[in-house]
Amino acid sequence: MLQQLLELVRRKNILRWNLKRVEVKSIAVILYYAGISFRKTSKFLKDFEKFSHKSLKLWYHKIANLFASTRKDKRCVAIR
Repeated sequence: MLQQLLELVRRKNILRWNLKRVEVKSIAVILYYAGISFRKTSKFLKDFEKFSHKSLKLWYHKIANLFASTRKDKRCVAIR
């Protein structure tokens, strides 16, 4: 999953400013998507790269559309 996310991010040029490693950014986004808070994720990964929870929030919102599933149109049901 990580390799696929890295390929998509690099191909679509989502995270253009690479002052931090793209791998660490992707891992942080996956951890947040799994349910860990912004602050806990940034504290957990501070040994690899230092970044703020606000940076993680920005990265997540840039990558979030890759996680979005397509919505199916629902039929209308008439109720009396």
